[in-house]
Amino acid sequence: MLIAQNKMQELILADQSLNKNEKYYCPSCQNPVHLKFGSIIRPHFAHFQNDACEVFAEGETFEHIEGKMQLAEWLENLGMQVEIEAYLPKLQQRPDLLVTINNHQTAIEFQCSPIPIEKVAERTKGYLKAGYEITWILGRNFTYKDRLTAFHKVCLNKEMQLFHYDTEKEQLLIRSQFHLNQQEKMLCRKQRIEKGGELKSEPLIIKSPMIKHPNIRKRHNQLLRLRSEKKQNFQQLLYQNDENLISMPKELYTVLPNEWMIQEFSYTWKYRFILWIESQPKKKIITKKNIRNWLDTLTFHEIPQASINKMLKPMLEFLEVLKKSSCVKEIGNQKWSIHQSPKRYKFLEEKLRN
Repeated sequence: MLIAQNKMQELILADQSLNKNEKYYCPSCQNPVHLKFGSIIRPHFAHFQNDACEVFAEGETFEHIEGKMQLAEWLENLGMQVEIEAYLPKLQQRPDLLVTINNHQTAIEFQCSPIPIEKVAERTKGYLKAGYEITWILGRNFTYKDRLTAFHKVCLNKEMQLFHYDTEKEQLLIRSQFHLNQQEKMLCRKQRIEKGGELKSEPLIIKSPMIKHPNIRKRHNQLLRLRSEKKQNFQQLLYQNDENLISMPKELYTVLPNEWMIQEFSYTWKYRFILWIESQPKKKIITKKNIRNWLDTLTFHEIPQASINKMLKPMLEFLEVLKKSSCVKEIGNQKWSIHQSPKRYKFLEEKLRN
């Protein structure tokens, strides 16, 4: 930790000029802490061994200490008000940084060590409920490798951006506009900001990725080869409705750009969505409110900052697919009329021809 109390109960920032023999205390648990510094690591305070402190239970690494200071200096140079390890009594929490811009406060957590997804979600929801914005910035332990892990997803901000900070290069990486292509490969836009503030971006990816017609033969063969419990559950759902992998609608093979947010098996939730539409009276008008209600039946990945509108995107994309098949017709601003059920098939070759 970078902040401690002296014997006068004043908050002080760890510094090489401080006296190591003075008594210092943890601002949270009030246990004694000791000042540490050397030729490599920045000055910081540390609990004595076996001391328990819930707020600082994760401990500190060189990367974490260095990153907090670098980010604080960077933000201050940009004219922002920055507090390091500011204590928030209502939450009994100390974010790594608390940034104030025009009386609006944002907590920044620079996460370098493994932590349960549930804990990240709990902290995020706590900050939001208390009126703070929250940005998670990830260290080298959480490198992005062309896929969004469950941990990456829980750390996305409200704009669905993912932040990484490199303490050695003093460089911030921002990834955004995540979407899947028809090969289920994750694509995104990457921006790089150097310490001086220069923004370097890759070519801009189209904001609304096109939903392309899938290679049904290839997708069908992939589905046949798949060995998983999710596929078995999907087949069971088909059988319960007197269907099978041959007869099922071809619309299910489409990969939707934003369905990466949904934890449920891709084929299963799309099939359930079709069954829901088919259960409605013909000519019924489906509204955004209807779809929001159906949203409650879906299992999403833990993404605490995802808005309802962002969570609705996969369903709206699938309605576009059904519109192309003349199953639904858009009759107004996000209103759809049900026309016919998606086609079922007796033979695979018939499906491939259509």
